[in-house]
Amino acid sequence: METLKKLIKCARCGNELSEESVFCNKCGNKIGVKPRGEFLTKKAKWYITTSLSVIAIVIAGIFWIDSIRATPVKVFKDAIGDSKYEDAILVYNKEIKGDLDKESDIEAFLNSDIEKIAEDFAEGKIDYLFAKNRLETISKTNLLSAKVSESQREVNNLNDSRIAFKNGNEFLKNDRFADALHEFKKVIKSDSNYTNAQTLISQASTDYKTTLINDAEKKASEEQFEEALMSINEALSIIPDDYDLVAKKAVYDKKNEEKKAVERTIKLQKAKEHQEVVVEKAGIIVQSADYKALYPDMIQVIVKNQFGKTVKNMIVASLAYDSNGLPLKIKTQFSFSNANFEFDGNAENVNIVPNGTFGKNNGWSLDESHGIKTVLSCVKEVDYYDGTKWENEYYDYWLEEYKEKPLH
Repeated sequence: METLKKLIKCARCGNELSEESVFCNKCGNKIGVKPRGEFLTKKAKWYITTSLSVIAIVIAGIFWIDSIRATPVKVFKDAIGDSKYEDAILVYNKEIKGDLDKESDIEAFLNSDIEKIAEDFAEGKIDYLFAKNRLETISKTNLLSAKVSESQREVNNLNDSRIAFKNGNEFLKNDRFADALHEFKKVIKSDSNYTNAQTLISQASTDYKTTLINDAEKKASEEQFEEALMSINEALSIIPDDYDLVAKKAVYDKKNEEKKAVERTIKLQKAKEHQEVVVEKAGIIVQSADYKALYPDMIQVIVKNQFGKTVKNMIVASLAYDSNGLPLKIKTQFSFSNANFEFDGNAENVNIVPNGTFGKNNGWSLDESHGIKTVLSCVKEVDYYDGTKWENEYYDYWLEEYKEKPLH
């Protein structure tokens, strides 16, 4: 019995053939091989069509997502992130301003961004230039101006503090204690270096004080008290109210005043001894006890020319005191101006020859109510006949010693 053989069709011409056929007996096509240029099967076509549809949907989805992402708020945020403040301002004015929801989104974003910039800088996550530029970008939008300004101040202050701490350490390495202390004191509490800066201030203050006290003591040992005080005052300007420095200052102040007093006495005595024209006597002359309007009391000053030139004119200064030795203002007769503690009397054409005296029969008339008991006088300046002039160096010492002070 024979097995039935299956029939197959030629892929090219459709001729029925035995399944054992190798070639089509009609068109010669090799069985089992699709002819060139033949169309795909329906199943293959369905897969291709489905795949293309999916791809189209994915592409459309991408475009849709991009369109969602490119909202005005997103554009604004991207512009701020890229430091493009002009783009941010443009989109805000055109597409955000006036829309309360969008404005609220922008305000929340900027608040968060400003705070993050300040926090990141404080924690060292971003550098000063980056923080500065970001805040400047936000500032130029004129949005949240007060908050931006506050953050800018915080960032700037913290940056200055960090620079000061760094500079202080550099100065300290070179034993420039005053400069180091000055810088360390600029470090603010919000700076992570603050605690370390306080420790360094304490250490540097001790070293600085020791250095300046030693310097001051050396100068004081040479009686250079003013220079010693300069060192102490310099230290006090950096370390105010320090007990040791205040005590040293008090000691050197006293010694300096004592030294000045001695020097002044020496200079005064020298100036007094080298006067060219000197007062020998000064007092009140009473011309009449009853007719003072006609014969007023007078200040009389007797001077002697101790120089080798003839005196032409001179000015003599006088001070007056009452019976208790207290200073009085001097008012001359017929004077309409206010009385003064110092009276300058002019004497012209006195013609005092060398070693000669003047003033015995002369004086300056006083007001009837003068009340003067004692007069002190000093030649202030002199004109000689040869045209030269002498100004009495002793006059300033004399005035400082007696003017507006009780007699002693």
